[in-house]
Amino acid sequence: MTEPTVQAAATTDALLPISTIMTTHQVTARTLRYWEQRGLITPTRSETGRRLYSAKDESRISIILFLQRAGLSLEEIGQSLWAGQLVVSLDDLDKRLSDKRAQVVDMAMCQCLAATRLRETIEAQNP
Repeated sequence: MTEPTVQAAATTDALLPISTIMTTHQVTARTLRYWEQRGLITPTRSETGRRLYSAKDESRISIILFLQRAGLSLEEIGQSLWAGQLVVSLDDLDKRLSDKRAQVVDMAMCQCLAATRLRETIEAQNP
């Protein structure tokens, strides 16, 4: 018996190997296996046991990544996926996104401050 042929992502019934999903979505194999263990995604298996991801799996991965970036826990994401709707209100989601934006701004300001101090230290040591 032969393993299913992995097709190009452009076709709707493409089954993609884990390496393609990792590259496309910038996630690790460990993360994908963990999500599978938690029931967030359910890739099919080839005859040799390799994970193969469908377009539906890819959509779920994109949703999971977006909701994680928005600040939802994996528990909330799982509940949302199983319910077919967000288990948090849009106001709460908006608040979480605003908080994330503020964190990014704070980190950028800290990075600029650190760079300025480093430059000043280097200039002081090398007059």
